[in-house]
Amino acid sequence: MNADSFAGYLHEGEVWLAKQEYKKAFDAYTEAWQRKQTADIAKKSYSAAIHFEPVEKAVNPLLLWLTSHPDDNATRFFLAAAYQNADHNEVAIQEYEKILESTPDSSSLLN
Repeated sequence: MNADSFAGYLHEGEVWLAKQEYKKAFDAYTEAWQRKQTADIAKKSYSAAIHFEPVEKAVNPLLLWLTSHPDDNATRFFLAAAYQNADHNEVAIQEYEKILESTPDSSSLLN
């Protein structure tokens, strides 16, 4: 595998995730993230980390992404849903409100 290629690590993470080897998947996604930061890698990292970390730590890749991409409402919606699924409703509401502030006509939030 080319050491500079994020795609190889991304695919490795997907294989580990499919095998339910969540820590190995997270490690592979971390390697991918170090080579290229994307919302997709942040989401995949969360999806692995949530199996062995509390939600407060598992969301770190999402928070890091949103720090530099605050208008990425798709990732913010993913983050809000992650908080909601973990019964962190107050934080979820805050994230949903941020989306509504930037896109008040967002029909997905009204459902």
